[in-house]
Amino acid sequence: MCDFRSVVDELSDASAEIRMEAVYMLAEYAKAGLLIPEVLGKLVELLSDENGGVRGGAALAVALYAANGIVEPGALGKLVGMLNDENVEARRHVPLALASYADNNVIDPSVSKKLMPLLDDEDATVRGNAALALVSYAARNIKDPKAPEKLAELLKDENEWVRRCVALALEKYAEGNVTCLSALKGLVKLLDDEDEVVRGYAAFALAMYAERGLTDPNVPGKLARLLSDDEVEARSCAALALTSYASRGLVNVDALKKLVELLGDAYSVVKGYAALAIASYAEKDFTDPVAAEKLTSLLDDEYTRNNAMFALATYAEKGITNLEALGKLVELLGSEDELARGYAALTLASYAEKGATSPEAPRKLAGLLHDESKWVRECAAQALAKYLERGMPP
Repeated sequence: MCDFRSVVDELSDASAEIRMEAVYMLAEYAKAGLLIPEVLGKLVELLSDENGGVRGGAALAVALYAANGIVEPGALGKLVGMLNDENVEARRHVPLALASYADNNVIDPSVSKKLMPLLDDEDATVRGNAALALVSYAARNIKDPKAPEKLAELLKDENEWVRRCVALALEKYAEGNVTCLSALKGLVKLLDDEDEVVRGYAAFALAMYAERGLTDPNVPGKLARLLSDDEVEARSCAALALTSYASRGLVNVDALKKLVELLGDAYSVVKGYAALAIASYAEKDFTDPVAAEKLTSLLDDEYTRNNAMFALATYAEKGITNLEALGKLVELLGSEDELARGYAALTLASYAEKGATSPEAPRKLAGLLHDESKWVRECAAQALAKYLERGMPP
């Protein structure tokens, strides 16, 4: 703490070199979680320092404070004014600070447009961070309609950080239904990128493009290959994108077997998205004989069970059930998780529709008719009605 106080004092030193060392040291402290709110005011003052290195370090520290929920609204105007700073460190860190401020709902609607020139900056970090700031603003429905076209050009950038950030920005813009065909073509090419994270983010963006009706017939085959990728992000996002493509009627037969294999993946996020994709394929009448059994095993995983139940219900609607799932579904009716209770009831309804029932289910379903959640009560009533049709009252 003594060192910390001396660093704070150095913010006012006459030497620019000492001030710069101080702001970067405070940034390191912030990364480590050591934050003193009273320091923020001085850091904001230093955004106007005559030395570019000090301004850049101050912007980084301000960004890190904001990332921890500590903001100074008066900093926003200074940050916006620094977007065209002559110092490269300032240009690198200001977009991060603006993104963090936006994440705290401290925004300037003009920022999205003012970020656009930074996408042409000679420095790769500036270009990537500018794209990240566009993500934060787009998440708050503040978008520049010209951004997707410009971002699409950067999908060819030689720097993988830029390509990663651009793919994320295109996905966020697509969420708000702002898309462009040139971006679609560029994202498809990135599925073969040398960087594993880029491949995953490209698949993530293509999933949203498919949700907006923009698809490429070559994508399902490429996504099927990504299901075997070493990077967890690539596997999970490929499964997600296959879900979106299947909902549009674009499927890859070879992908289904790989999706079923991914139900045994080491990562829950991969297993969960694989279950969703399997459900989407089933809706299009593409099923796998061992999928229901493997999906049943996911009912014990709190992170995958809801997606697994959705897939099991979809399989049941196609006449494919796994009786071993019934006991676990009945148990989940008593879960503390509202979604788990509701999905369990809906899956039991689908199973009962096909004649697969549990003698313990009616009583527990009747109990859920008094659940605090209206949705759960409706799901339980639907399932109970199926049981009554089978002559199995509570």
